[in-house]
Formats: sequence, C-alpha cells, structure tokens
Amino acid sequence: YWAQSGRITKDLYAAVEGLRPQINKLEGYVILAKDKLSIDVKNFGIGELRKALKKKNVEGVVNKIDLVMGNVNAENNEAELTAKGFKPALKTAILEIRNRIRGLNEQQQLKKTEMKEAIKENWDVIGELRDMAMEVMVAGKAMYRVENKVRVKDYTPYQLKKKVSLERKR
Repeated sequence: YWAQSGRITKDLYAAVEGLRPQINKLEGYVILAKDKLSIDVKNFGIGELRKALKKKNVEGVVNKIDLVMGNVNAENNEAELTAKGFKPALKTAILEIRNRIRGLNEQQQLKKTEMKEAIKENWDVIGELRDMAMEVMVAGKAMYRVENKVRVKDYTPYQLKKKVSLERKR
C-alpha cells in the first residue's frame, strides 16, 4: 500500500506542477483582456489558485481551477479572452489536468482507506505478537533473575526489538 500510495502522490504532484505553465498563459490573456472582462483580474481566482499550487493543496487546486474556469465561462469573458489569443486547446488542457488531479486524488484517498482497513484487520495479530513478546520477556527475566543477572538484560523490549531486527536483516 505504501509504495502504491507514494507513486500516486508523485504523479499527483507532477500533475499539479504541470498546471503552472497553463495557468501562466491564462493569466497573460486575462491581463491583456482586463478592461473588457466582467470580473476584475484580482478577483479572477488565479492568485488563490497559485497559493493552492504552492501548498500542494490538491482539493484547493481543484476547487480554484473550477473557480477560475467558471470566471472564464462567465458572461462574455471567454470571447474577450479569445480575442486576445486564448485558445480552446488551453482551456481543454487545463480541464484535462484538473480531471487528472481529481482522479489521482480519489485514488490516493482510496489507498488511504485500504491501508486503514489493513491495519484494522491485522490489529488482532499485532496484539497477539505483543502478548507473546511480553510472555517471553517475563519468563526470561524470571528464569535468569537470580542465576545470571547479565542475561536478564536480554529480555527487555529494546533487546528483543534489536534481535528481531538483526534476524530480519539476515
């Protein structure tokens, strides 16, 4: 689960970063058409979208893209932007990236849910393992408490973890 989630996160952040050039172009067209747009450049949502991009706030990015594209579609804005060079291909590219980000985010949330479920399913096994380790520590301390005080130290949580780690490396 961890590796898959990491791969999804990497793809998600790459998609978020891939949005920047498209937003820069759109901002240029918005600035060029600022006098003829029904929404002021400051209120167009591009600044808020940049903040979400910088923070890698995926949900925020999706919401702000929707805001910006809603402003593009508002009233006569798209016609004014098109007059300044805005192309439908740019609009399509932005929407495709938004859809990719949304899809990857949903996949990531699904992986998180799967990981939580796996932990819940294995919780009993983890508890049993903990109980077994406690039994070994108590028994070992009891057996060597008087006869071999140096050996008693081998039955501490630290020493058991250390032995398990060494065994795993082998």
